[in-house]
Amino acid sequence: MKILDHLVQCLRKAGEYNRHDTASPSAILWTDGDKSWEGVCHHLSKVMPEFLMLSGKMGEYFGGGTFIRYQISRKQNKSLPVIYLPGVSRQQFRSAIAFPEIAKHLYPLQFLGKFWTQDNGKDWTPFAFLTSANGGLGLELARDKATGEALNEQIETLLFQDVAELTGKKIGAEDLHKMGAGDTIRLLLEWIENPKKAEKKWGKEEKKAFLALCKKEYGFDPEKDGHMAAIEKLIEGEGKWERVWKRFEDAYTSFPGLPETLEKYRPAGLFDEANPRSPLFNKSQETELRERLTLVKELSFKEAQISVGELARKHTNRADSVWAKLDQAPLAISLKYLNSMSEKITAGQVGNTWEELAGSYLSEGWRIDRDAREAVNAVRTMPDLKAVIGVLQAVYRIWLEELANRVQAWAPDYPKKGVENATSFPPEPGLVYVFVDGLRVDLAQELIDICKSKGHSTDSEVTWSALPSVTATAKPAWRPMVDKVKGEAVGDGFQPSSIKTGKSFETADFRKALKELGYDFFKETDTGDPDLCGWTEIGKFDTYGHDQGAKLAWRIQEEMDAVVGRIGELIEAGWKKIVVVTDHGWIWLPGGFPKIDLPKHLTSSKWGRCAVPKPGVKHGLPQVGWFWNPIQEIALAPGIGNFGKEEYAHGGMSLQECLTLKIHIQPSPGMMNKSVTIESIKWVRLKLGIQLSGSFGGVSVDIRSRANDPKSSLLCPPGKPVDQEGKASLFVENEDTEGQAAFLVATRGDEVLAKQNVTIGEN
Repeated sequence: MKILDHLVQCLRKAGEYNRHDTASPSAILWTDGDKSWEGVCHHLSKVMPEFLMLSGKMGEYFGGGTFIRYQISRKQNKSLPVIYLPGVSRQQFRSAIAFPEIAKHLYPLQFLGKFWTQDNGKDWTPFAFLTSANGGLGLELARDKATGEALNEQIETLLFQDVAELTGKKIGAEDLHKMGAGDTIRLLLEWIENPKKAEKKWGKEEKKAFLALCKKEYGFDPEKDGHMAAIEKLIEGEGKWERVWKRFEDAYTSFPGLPETLEKYRPAGLFDEANPRSPLFNKSQETELRERLTLVKELSFKEAQISVGELARKHTNRADSVWAKLDQAPLAISLKYLNSMSEKITAGQVGNTWEELAGSYLSEGWRIDRDAREAVNAVRTMPDLKAVIGVLQAVYRIWLEELANRVQAWAPDYPKKGVENATSFPPEPGLVYVFVDGLRVDLAQELIDICKSKGHSTDSEVTWSALPSVTATAKPAWRPMVDKVKGEAVGDGFQPSSIKTGKSFETADFRKALKELGYDFFKETDTGDPDLCGWTEIGKFDTYGHDQGAKLAWRIQEEMDAVVGRIGELIEAGWKKIVVVTDHGWIWLPGGFPKIDLPKHLTSSKWGRCAVPKPGVKHGLPQVGWFWNPIQEIALAPGIGNFGKEEYAHGGMSLQECLTLKIHIQPSPGMMNKSVTIESIKWVRLKLGIQLSGSFGGVSVDIRSRANDPKSSLLCPPGKPVDQEGKASLFVENEDTEGQAAFLVATRGDEVLAKQNVTIGEN
């Protein structure tokens, strides 16, 4: 068994508890004040689906305290989440005042979770884990400084060493370095990154081998030619040095100091100055691009498009470089999307009716909105953001205005003018409606593509938001919900009234009506009853849009991941069909919309894109009838205008605000068959009773020391099929295994469908 396997096993075992004395913990907290394990956590994420890591950046398994709390709520009824906290020690949990800001939302978890620490309460360091006989591996490591430094250098390599081969040996610095000496290109890159550091960690034999390797394979002598010669050869790239550069491109995260080292490179001649491998050249190109993009905002629409195209031909090749992967070419990446957006705008939108224009937009137009978002998502600093916003104002704004003006001219023919045009969401057993707040069409199209990539059968139909396109008006505007609502006078929030109470139709009324109409509403943390017709809600696209404006683009992927994950949870729970719905779209323009003056005293209610004029007021603005009572007049901001100062808005009439999609998702048969849950277990000495739920046809259960390794079974013979009711009894013959940590797994063929940590003989 590898050291990594033992580490995973120990982490999971930390979550064990006596069910008769304590409640189930919500998470395992792995504190690491010195960040000793931070560099190898990507390996844990690959073998532990429940692994989460505190970080200032956002990714698939890492993020801030709020992200982790959200992920914990999503992982209920699954493997106990393991939360790795680099830079946070166990002792820091003693005081909320001194607790790190990035982790403040996790402070209460000490009362709900369990810590993975040494018996003395200290954090597990790699040295302690390897050497401790109490909770660790009990290996013998030399305690000198050189071994400690070598351990820090070779911890990643060490994770994949077999424990049995290290047991009984005294391991020193030289032994640790030999483990990582098999990769010659890695040695060379480590030396270029920092020669003194590399040579210090090598033994005499490693250094001799390295010097010989450089002379024979790479044509230079480190001692005679020096460090700078290696830097020049790596950047200029000839012969076998191409392989070395390719390794750096593929594994740049393994050499974090190398980019700074390469900045020492100074070109020998004029033609060498434009070497794209030089980090200084890349930086100069980013500076030049920022200056050029900043000037685009002063150009006309056509001039701006020409300028963007010219810049793209020069700079977008850097969008695929290693510097882009290292976040050192954000504007080159942004420019790629700006140019794509501009080219699609030139292609234009076709159609002379709502339906024709919707078809054109669903074919290609939505990609323009996506490209605009991605252009902003690529940058993070204010100078870069201002440069990108200038281009969007010069190009994207013009397209938005033209498109909005076209559809506003068709207001009398709007497809959803009143209750008689309401969309139908019929109740059906086994069907769950997933309401995603603010799922604009471009996001819906991306969601469809993701679902198809997962093998699901996916279809969509065009729907339209009720007017004005705000939540209070549009969310209940479907059949049979419309039978619970009436429209008399428009409320301040554009909400209709409940037929039952005569009062404003609020969230609580909506949920009560769902139940009365045969829909089972359940929260985001639950999965509902697949035998009923369900309704659940997720998504903060609209919330983030109102709160963060242009920076909504930074949040899109995070929320999309949450929606995709939620759909996966519902499929695993056994729902036969999923229909994703929303209430409205939105328009978004970094830098703000054109300001439209509408004095407050002329209205009884005014939002960014819509208003309720007072009786008899002459305002000269476009107007439509309220969906719930067409006699009630709603004034709209013309084009993409706004009555306030916003970068994100809805409530008006534009294709992006009004066009929505109803997405039908039929889970792939293979995925539905994988839905198996270990419902309950009970030990009686060495006999284990098991109850499964879900699709357990053809499923067997087994007890293993390694979940994915059939050869590690503790049963003889290994595995046992469950009966028609999903039940099985397993007996562990070896009494010496009592008290040992293991895994209960449910399998179909060679595939593990569900697993649970168990302790032999203990409930």
